[in-house]
Amino acid sequence: MSDTQIYIVNVSGGLTSFEALRRTLERYGKERTRAIFADTLIEDEDLYRFLDDQERYFGITIERVADGRTPWQVMHDERCITMQSAAPCSKILKRKLIDKVLNERYAPVTYTRVFGMDWTEMHRVDRLTASLAPQPVWFPLCEKPYVQKCDIAEYLEKIGIAVPRLYTLGFSHNNCGGGCVKAGMAHWAHLYYTLPDRYAVWETKEEEIRTYLEKNVTILRERVNGVAYPLSLHDFRLRLEAGDTSYDKNDWGGCGCFAPTSQDGLWDTSTLQSLIVPTAKKKVESGRVA
Repeated sequence: MSDTQIYIVNVSGGLTSFEALRRTLERYGKERTRAIFADTLIEDEDLYRFLDDQERYFGITIERVADGRTPWQVMHDERCITMQSAAPCSKILKRKLIDKVLNERYAPVTYTRVFGMDWTEMHRVDRLTASLAPQPVWFPLCEKPYVQKCDIAEYLEKIGIAVPRLYTLGFSHNNCGGGCVKAGMAHWAHLYYTLPDRYAVWETKEEEIRTYLEKNVTILRERVNGVAYPLSLHDFRLRLEAGDTSYDKNDWGGCGCFAPTSQDGLWDTSTLQSLIVPTAKKKVESGRVA
């Protein structure tokens, strides 16, 4: 690559994008590094604190862009909740938005896109590389030293930055306030038991979309004898309230291939308390995590 090549880091608010940004700055410096964040407008409030902390620590500005719509508004406009190939919300509010900003600002192939996907996600790496070709891309976490999210969390602890709140509550990502149209039953059960008010918002928005479309469209699916059927968040909540824990506890869905916590016993308050790692729990108690 040319020594004038710009490296643009896709900052998501998650742990791996932090590490991708750190490695990019370490290798190419502030002069050749840019950072951009696409806001869905329904993020967890602590995500913005994490972005602010990164700006202060690295001494840079993370550009923040927004389409102006929420995922629910996009679902309304696109007349669907999700599609088999992609979720319209992430496609429009993140990928297309950032593509538009960069295409208007830079000549083709004069910059490299940097993403936080790691060595455990090579299937995603390959798909994204192919979809962006011939645009140069770089995945720093697919190179040595290989790290996991727990390693990145430990590094944040050392430099005095609190781990984003959703991770301390047992979520595998820090996007869309803990919800996701690509998430599975285990993820939605975790959201219900951990942040019930936020689950209620998603349930209400799903019902609004279903009413608007006059179709039995849902975020969740359940399989009965090998056949997939729609399952609304409303009906799933009623099952959880009735004590039904027979859902697939490995069904985390597209938000993360590996979940940091077991689903067993999530309806037990004492179990929920144990989800918060000790160091993060101290920060929550001291008010460092919003």
